[in-house]
Amino acid sequence: MRLHSLAPARALAPWVCGYWFVEDWAGVHAGKPILTAPIPSAVLTVNFGRPNRMVGGPVVPQVSWLGIQRTVRQWRSSEDTAFVMVMLSVEGMVRLFPHLGGVSVDAFEDLGSLLGDSAVRPLRELAANREPMLEYSRLARALDRWLLSRIGTVAEASERGAMAAACRVLASGASVTEAAATAQVSRRQLLRWCDDHVGVGPKALSSLYRLEKSVRAVHSGVQNAGVGFADQAHEIRSWRRHLASTPGKHRRSPPSALAQAFGDTADGPAFYL
Repeated sequence: MRLHSLAPARALAPWVCGYWFVEDWAGVHAGKPILTAPIPSAVLTVNFGRPNRMVGGPVVPQVSWLGIQRTVRQWRSSEDTAFVMVMLSVEGMVRLFPHLGGVSVDAFEDLGSLLGDSAVRPLRELAANREPMLEYSRLARALDRWLLSRIGTVAEASERGAMAAACRVLASGASVTEAAATAQVSRRQLLRWCDDHVGVGPKALSSLYRLEKSVRAVHSGVQNAGVGFADQAHEIRSWRRHLASTPGKHRRSPPSALAQAFGDTADGPAFYL
């Protein structure tokens, strides 16, 4: 199995967390359970080989959009697995893929069905050619070009800047009231924006930001991981609600290969368990 990550072009840095590459042509990980955690991010995936299957669900589309997830998901891969994940921040969802929150929360969709086949055709053409997986940097630059083209073609939501400021406040651990005040809107208006672009309300989004920090800290071996939680009991309740586990139990379990490779990145999402 080959695992690799690359940063996006500098112009995309405010919106794209990174490009994550996974190759398992030989099927080393085939049939083994893969767990993903809830994260305050969206994932655009381009599959070059045979896509993974969500346990209890269908096969992932060749070019898929995975919206905000609020629960643990279990996946299974097979031989000929190779894909790249474009990890997008909430701000990236609002700027590059506005108004998709309500149709993709807790689910994945064929991106062509959301944007139109013509918009997604360049990504399908990438997916049809396995050669780029041998040169990650070349593939990353192709993804850069496609995403940058959306900046020029997708109308910017008028609330984009205000919502981005509110999200930064929520990510810092501040209250929904403070986030709304920063955006200079009412709590109700902030809720409408979040429902439209993200699919969850600001309170739920704040909870996901806290949980992500906690999971990343536990992956990194930090003992007192509960940043943003009122106390340890609050952190444990959040883990049980979203992950059906606890920080202590997770520390005692050996991390998966994917968690080791990607989950402890200092500034990246704690996606794999």
